[in-house]
Amino acid sequence: MKKIALNLLAVSILTFATTEMKASGEPTKDSTTTSQIAHSTQIAELSNRVAEIQAMDFSAMSRAEKKVLKKELNSIQRVLKVEETKATADTSTGVYISFGAIIIIILLLVILL
Repeated sequence: MKKIALNLLAVSILTFATTEMKASGEPTKDSTTTSQIAHSTQIAELSNRVAEIQAMDFSAMSRAEKKVLKKELNSIQRVLKVEETKATADTSTGVYISFGAIIIIILLLVILL
């Protein structure tokens, strides 16, 4: 009985374990650094445009011009927000276990121990 329980525990642990495998066609470090540089320059350009828009004098503009600038500002801010979430999503790592899996593991531990 003890062997079966240990085997079942080992199978359940191996079922939930994940490994990260590297693809053979992964880009080299040089290409990633150049893409990161291009990405950072694009973000800098967008940030500069936001600063330019915020520094403008809106009192001399017509209603249509203000509306166009507001739409442009909102679209730039959306792009920057998406890029920010991509950057944080790429750096975060971890193992996520569902609530059901946690309950099953706890039940197995209670039964076996």
